Amino acid sequence: MESLAQLLVVDGADASREAKLRLLKGAGWDVSEAVSGTAALRDFDMGAFDVVIVDGNALQTEGTTLCGKIRQRNPATSILLTAGDAESLSEANLDSWVSGYLCEPFEPLELITLVRTLLRLRRTRVALYDAEARLQLAQDAGGVAVFDWNLVTGRALWSEKFAELFQLPPAAADEPFDPAIISRHLHADEKAGLIEYYRSVVDAGGQFDRDFRILGSDGSVRWITARGKFIKGPSGRLEHILCLSLDITERKQADLRNAQLAAIVASSIDAIVSVDFTDTILTWNSGAEQLFGYTAQEVLGRKAGFLVPVGLVPERQTIMQQLMRGEAIEYQTQRQRKDGETIDVWIRGAAVRGLDGNLVGGSLIIRDITSQKQREAHVRFLMRELTHRSKKLLAVIQAMARQ
Repeated sequence: MESLAQLLVVDGADASREAKLRLLKGAGWDVSEAVSGTAALRDFDMGAFDVVIVDGNALQTEGTTLCGKIRQRNPATSILLTAGDAESLSEANLDSWVSGYLCEPFEPLELITLVRTLLRLRRTRVALYDAEARLQLAQDAGGVAVFDWNLVTGRALWSEKFAELFQLPPAAADEPFDPAIISRHLHADEKAGLIEYYRSVVDAGGQFDRDFRILGSDGSVRWITARGKFIKGPSGRLEHILCLSLDITERKQADLRNAQLAAIVASSIDAIVSVDFTDTILTWNSGAEQLFGYTAQEVLGRKAGFLVPVGLVPERQTIMQQLMRGEAIEYQTQRQRKDGETIDVWIRGAAVRGLDGNLVGGSLIIRDITSQKQREAHVRFLMRELTHRSKKLLAVIQAMARQ
């Protein structure tokens, strides 16, 4: 609000300074005064000012550095320079620092109106700084790289992240942008496909969304996703390119690892099953379909207890409690197939953790060991038979020895 604005008048002439103070205070503003540039900078360090009114007399004694120092300490501050004649203002050559000029003598309304305009300008400038800061924060947090190319002027603007990805200077140069700067970083296998893709996008309406690879200075391969639009003017001529890019190398690597793991799970002859904390089946591979006779559609979303023989339910509850505490499990037991047959199985399980590190469920590998159990039982039978016959043979030998 204007009534809360803080103003500073820098003027070495007492009469001129007092007149300005009366006008500005009469308009309802909080106004401070300084008789020199040194005093003004000291006051400026003690508190922020929205508008600083600097008289040409003070400017002559302190030099052009006064306005520069004020603006450097607070870029949002507006500076109003007053002087007795226009020639003095033109000789000041402070266009890069000063927000407005006013020749003396001036009407009171001129000063009040100009200060109000500068206050509105400052609010706009502060809002712009805040918007840029929020945009930069969003870009930094999301890792988004921004590229804006005006094809009419040839000039391009880009963010620091974009400069990092494509090894560009942090700030754009005041000259036409050369697209070869970007194309030289493209992976050799991408260039032809990208050119063809973007040509088709221009003809189809302008919006694009594409993943591609680039090469770093060290030869490393990075995956980039680029989204944006080719913008045409009223004449149908291509005038603007706006692009948002993101480094997705880690995501691509994770996708590859997940695809490899999925292929291993899908092709495994063992049953691989995952459950959540409520014992609901989440995944069911082809090995599980072959082992139990149930398709994935039949079991996904069901409680896993229907696979457990009635007499083994307490055992499984104890084992699952260990699993959900984060403990690895491994044991042999029995499970029931869809056709009612009971089979011997070996089960090994591990807890599954989410991205936040918390336990979300368990993953189980189940292997059919019915044949193994049958072989073990057959071996035990043979050993018992061998032991029995050995005892009979030994008894015969002992009887013959006694005779």
